[in-house]
Amino acid sequence: RIQILFESMDHAVVCARVRPLSSKEKEANQQKVVKCGKDDKITVGEKIYPVQGFGSDVHNEAIYSSGIKNTIQQALSRGINTAVLLVGESKSGKTMTLNSSVSGNGIVSQICDDIFEHVSQKSSYVGVTYLNVYHDIIMDLLNPSDKHIKVRNHGDLGDYLENAAELSVKSTPDVLRLFHQGSKIRKVVELEKGIPSTKCHTVFIISTEYKMSQDSVIRSRIVLCNVAGLNHRTDDHVKGALSALDTVLTDLSGSSGTVSGYNGSKLTQILRSVLNKNSFLHFIGHLGPTTAR
Repeated sequence: RIQILFESMDHAVVCARVRPLSSKEKEANQQKVVKCGKDDKITVGEKIYPVQGFGSDVHNEAIYSSGIKNTIQQALSRGINTAVLLVGESKSGKTMTLNSSVSGNGIVSQICDDIFEHVSQKSSYVGVTYLNVYHDIIMDLLNPSDKHIKVRNHGDLGDYLENAAELSVKSTPDVLRLFHQGSKIRKVVELEKGIPSTKCHTVFIISTEYKMSQDSVIRSRIVLCNVAGLNHRTDDHVKGALSALDTVLTDLSGSSGTVSGYNGSKLTQILRSVLNKNSFLHFIGHLGPTTAR
């Protein structure tokens, strides 16, 4: 269904990744039912889906090089906002795609390598923001406080996040340090407040700005969003956010030019600046190898 939606959208790419069997699945002698072919098709049981698939033996570098890298380079050159949405059930491999692991350098570090290479010889600024979205609460993972974070709009600069920290970074190690620091804070906050991680969305925003000439400034925003997945314990807030996201994506694939649903959830409000007909979009679905869905 996602593939059908995106076929009518410019600058949109959809693919799926299948994680390796876990130790528990191996101990239970569970068999793989999800298979990726070489002809841009995924087989789930007896069903075939026309989606580019990456099997459990494919490293993060291959996934990044398959299309995200070119998108990021174009976005930086042309000043276009970009969204990378990672979707799937809990423990389906989304974190493995984001982070560096046995599956290779995560896409966060690869994106940053390309960003800093692109702006290295220019007068530039790169800043990062890291958010955790739980129900109607947006939490700042880089500068935790009791201040309420709100999505506002500036006439010239567009949407911005009131009370959210945007920290300046100079290199990929700077970004990864803050990314891992924020991820640790997220775990602490979830533990202290009894928040299940499966009910949270995380949004990592990289803002770039550089001068092409004295009178020309190129700005772009790259957003990596780990979307909470559906499972048997999914609550109404997560369902509402996914429904709002579905509405936005459906409208984007239409020809009316009108997009509704942004105000349906805090998540879609945050993503509004990168989920529109003028932005690039990468949708990476994640599947467990034994899943029937």
